[in-house]
Amino acid sequence: MENQFSPDYIWWVDYKGVWELRQAANLYLGFDPDRGGLFDGLDELLTRHDQGLILTDSETVWSVRALKKPEPRVEWDDILDKDGNSKVSLEIFVKDKVRVGEIIAIPDDDDFPPGIYFKPAEIILLFHKHFLNKPPQELLYLLALNVPQRKKAQPIALSALNAAYKKYVSDNKERGMIPSWEEDLIAMEVILGKKPTQTQIKTVRAEFAPRHWKQRGRPKKA
Repeated sequence: MENQFSPDYIWWVDYKGVWELRQAANLYLGFDPDRGGLFDGLDELLTRHDQGLILTDSETVWSVRALKKPEPRVEWDDILDKDGNSKVSLEIFVKDKVRVGEIIAIPDDDDFPPGIYFKPAEIILLFHKHFLNKPPQELLYLLALNVPQRKKAQPIALSALNAAYKKYVSDNKERGMIPSWEEDLIAMEVILGKKPTQTQIKTVRAEFAPRHWKQRGRPKKA
């Protein structure tokens, strides 16, 4: 179903040198950047994927595993960490990427309304890297982005994976976070620059993750 408000990509690419986070998310989804739209591709993505992250609107990121849970759930219920921060918030997700240096936010400027701003190509590439949603081809073309195909799993040296995963466990324990198996996979790909195999992730998670990370029906916070 086509959205009622189709974005003017040419204007946004030619005349807007920086994009606010929510505007960038709407453009990535094919929505009007200021009005948003209705995402209707969820069922297809859930059918095709058992894991991964889906951008559903300008504020929300959902885990496929969370949406496919068999237990009863209030649809679109928020998921909170131990500090009460949303685990489905796009803003928190992107701020975490800024914190680890994966993307650079544009410094605050009195000329801009409140928000988090990015260079258009960089924020679109970040979305493409982490979300299952496919961006509009017109947007990629106008930004002159030759977006690479998603990485296939690649063998990684066991010593490097072990060291990276142990530090990852330590960092998450300090923050009180209990990441899922899919979050392990994404984190190791970002840290090591290669996508581990499922067997590698299952092996290091079994060996190094705290027991409560692996319990069935484990809570979402420590």
